[in-house]
Amino acid sequence: VLGPPDRLAKIVMHGLTGPVTVRGTTWSMEMPPVPGLSDEQIAGLLTYLRREWEHTADPVSPEAVAKTRAAAGPRVNAWTAEELTRKRGK
Repeated sequence: VLGPPDRLAKIVMHGLTGPVTVRGTTWSMEMPPVPGLSDEQIAGLLTYLRREWEHTADPVSPEAVAKTRAAAGPRVNAWTAEELTRKRGK
C-alpha cells in the first residue's frame, strides 16, 4: 500500500491474479477489479489506504490515476505480481 501508487491503481482497475509473495509468504489468490470507479473515486480510496493506520504516504491525485489508466490502455486481464513488480523500462 505504501509502494508506488500506480501499482495500487492498476489492481483496483484490473484486479490481481496468481501467486503473490510478501515477506517470504506466498499466497495464490485472486482479487477482482472494482469496475466503474472514476479516477477521483480511485484516488480517494488509495489516499485513504495510504494514510490510514498512522501511515503518512503521499496522497494520490485523480490526475495520477488517469495517467495510470491511460498507460494500461484497453487491458481486460488481471495483473500478476510479476508484472506489477517488474522494473520499469524492461
